Amino acid sequence: MKKLIVISSPEYIRNYLETAAFEKIEDDDCYYLADNNIKPSEILEQKNNFIGYISVLPEAERLYRWLFESYMWRYRKRSTSFYFRFYRHRIYLPRDTKFRNLKTVLSWLRSWKLLLSSNKITHQLTVSVLENKLPINEDLESKIDSILPDLIIFPNSAYNTLGCDILRVSEKKKIKTLFLVDNWDNLSSKTVFWKKPDYLGVWGQQSKKHAVEIHDLSENQITNIGTPRFQQYFELPQEGVPSYFSFPYILFCGSFLGFDELTALKEVDRIIEKNINTFGNYKVVYRPHPWRSPRECDDEFLEVDFKHIILDPQLKNAYYSNNNTTKSFQPSLNYYPALLKNAEFVIGPLTTMLIESLICGTKVLALRYDDGIHVSSPHNAYKYYPHFKGIEDIKGLEFCDASDDLQNDFVKTSKLEDIPISDMRKSLKHFIYHDKYDYSYRLKELVAKLDV
Repeated sequence: MKKLIVISSPEYIRNYLETAAFEKIEDDDCYYLADNNIKPSEILEQKNNFIGYISVLPEAERLYRWLFESYMWRYRKRSTSFYFRFYRHRIYLPRDTKFRNLKTVLSWLRSWKLLLSSNKITHQLTVSVLENKLPINEDLESKIDSILPDLIIFPNSAYNTLGCDILRVSEKKKIKTLFLVDNWDNLSSKTVFWKKPDYLGVWGQQSKKHAVEIHDLSENQITNIGTPRFQQYFELPQEGVPSYFSFPYILFCGSFLGFDELTALKEVDRIIEKNINTFGNYKVVYRPHPWRSPRECDDEFLEVDFKHIILDPQLKNAYYSNNNTTKSFQPSLNYYPALLKNAEFVIGPLTTMLIESLICGTKVLALRYDDGIHVSSPHNAYKYYPHFKGIEDIKGLEFCDASDDLQNDFVKTSKLEDIPISDMRKSLKHFIYHDKYDYSYRLKELVAKLDV
């Protein structure tokens, strides 16, 4: 089988190439192609069958984004996050904005085009107009013609311009496609596939359900395969993992979505000071999300302002640079296992890091309260994002549902008895598939059984 693997982001170089996710399907008939927005990558360019970079026109980016939003609004009843996403990006204004009512009206007026073009009557017309305006990506088509693959494999977020180009060209050339969904929320919080891939590799049973119910794919097109960036957690020894720190610590993981983390950190600092006999020499290691969205409140963490909290040293340079809200900084995946495994427990708003911590056998206190500032704070993330549905059943996961409860919940979590790691992982299997094999083996088995 002739295979073409297309890489569209530096994140996927890290998540798939650096984890050797494709090593068991790499042979003389396996080729690589990449989006030219990726900086030159040694690990990519050293592949025997790397055939180059391709470009995506800026105008195509704009039109595809409009297409994605049109599908999101047209099928907003399929996922509660679609309306919330629309509201958060197009309608919502910060709570302290001057002339709020006037700006809200203007924001609504800017959205009329999407609202009118995405209803039951006009949606298909909108799609037809956009499709006619979008030429086939000739650069991509030329590269595909040069090897004529039987299967195109594409790691993606289900919200990707190059993905649409791949699906259009593959449809024209009658080439099968396998999309590997990269993250937990990708199938439930972005949009609905305009053109559907032939096959999907997804995180687990929850993602498979989202693919069927939201994207209208059939179950036989979807395989639970997990994710390669979590493979290292399942391979961790139970004991003897060296810590990065010479002191015991609690890890605070920040979120991508807007949340007042500094106020929460100040309260945690106060709790430790008040309960110094309980926590002794413990420190809190604060790990802000490396690509976090802008906040509507003070968001600069300074260690000098805290007695018991330090910044995770891996992020220090990126955090204090001007690039800390972009994906220019790619944290090494090899750093995470020891960081999570050696924490007494992990605290933070709802993020994927909470799942990663539990895989490592580390208990978690999830902050699920309204911070009083951000529309995207965890109370709404929990309410509107379908991938958080059912997380109450995960062993080792505790919740703080009110800021006033943080002290009690923090101390309570610290005193909870350890839960067997096997129980934690078993309760996670609905969300993240795993078995005795590694990801690269599961991918090899999936590719071998496809009807190509």
